[in-house]
Amino acid sequence: MTVNHEANWSPSNTELARALENEEFEVYYQPIVDLQSGRLAGAEALVRWQHPERGLLSPGSFIERAEAGGFGIPLTEWVQRTACKQAKAWYLTDLDLPILSMNVSPSQLKPGYFPPLLGSILQETGLDPRRLAVELHEVFMPDPVVAQTVLAELASVGIPLWADDFGTGPSALPYLAHFPFSVLKIDKGFVWTMMDNPPWARTVTGLIGLAHHLDLKVIAEGVTSIAQIELLRAHGCDMIQGGYFSPPVPVDIITAILQAGGHVAPNTGYID
Repeated sequence: MTVNHEANWSPSNTELARALENEEFEVYYQPIVDLQSGRLAGAEALVRWQHPERGLLSPGSFIERAEAGGFGIPLTEWVQRTACKQAKAWYLTDLDLPILSMNVSPSQLKPGYFPPLLGSILQETGLDPRRLAVELHEVFMPDPVVAQTVLAELASVGIPLWADDFGTGPSALPYLAHFPFSVLKIDKGFVWTMMDNPPWARTVTGLIGLAHHLDLKVIAEGVTSIAQIELLRAHGCDMIQGGYFSPPVPVDIITAILQAGGHVAPNTGYID
């Protein structure tokens, strides 16, 4: 099934409200692959919209408008709850997804809201908090004092925190130093550029070294070629995510990977 990217279209509030009411949104999962073993190390939960006229839409087509229209919180909560239910369902059928990662709506990052929400979802679904990672982008972070409070609350209940799209914000190093992250995700723009640009390649390998110096694991995003994999492996990158193995896919493909023992072959998830 082809995913559409409607760059010149913006949904109305009426369409978004209808989509939530009619359950037109779906959760897709992108495999995160251990670079040494080639096995499934986790999966990131990502939303898609099965629009009745426009087909399957990527979040770039509607997330910004959803946030602006006040739908960011209910949509993100639905994704988070649905993904946690699915992760627990896999576990109950002896299909062990090591970790599920999920994104956060910027509007969720306020004191006294997000940690209790996740606590409620975890209690409702029975998912072990250590099997749920929250991905955070510095651009979306609120006031540093507020962020420190929110992230400390999450870390205190055992939920791993991942630094998403690292290197794209204005204050990447202080952001990394001041919050209790366990994983650094290198932005796909660095990965796409590094093969043809030696300075960018040195930046990527330097980020891997920095993360390991801080006792963080590293995930490279947007990996599409064996050449990228070889360079990343040579410099100790821990995990990769990207089209070389699989784009975001429906739940049944992740289920099939788990049923096969977790090995992820190249192009495993291609469904076009």
